[in-house]
Amino acid sequence: MVKGLALCGKVEEAMLVLNRMLRMRLVPTVATFMTMMYKFCKEANFVEAMKLKGMMERCGVKLDVVAYNVLISCLCAHGDVIAVLELYKKIKQRGLWPNTTTYTVLIDAISKEENFVKAIMCSKEATTRQSASGVKLKLRITTGVIGHFTFMEM
Repeated sequence: MVKGLALCGKVEEAMLVLNRMLRMRLVPTVATFMTMMYKFCKEANFVEAMKLKGMMERCGVKLDVVAYNVLISCLCAHGDVIAVLELYKKIKQRGLWPNTTTYTVLIDAISKEENFVKAIMCSKEATTRQSASGVKLKLRITTGVIGHFTFMEM
């Protein structure tokens, strides 16, 4: 129901249903939370997206890499590289494996800040982790005034 309301653009109604579920002590799934988080990010409502993250954690719903990627992309669009790096640290602290999306968005955000040394270090970490995770990553780097980094699964 939450997803249907959110997809129809009825975000306020979807949040009412989500809050009602919580009051009834029904714990929404990661997918339910993510639907709302994604919608808030699409609307550039970063504050509400981060509130949902906190709500998920209070409910004991663990964020997966996809959930973190939505938040990281959202914060990158907002230009908050410091918050992006904090979320990236949390991904690793929680024992999750960043994927191609994580690294692509992260490195692109860092390079937009013109911190190419940090971006290259992150790309090296990505290629090092590929052997441990079994996912092969191909890095394409285009440099200019601002670098652009893209990872692709092979």
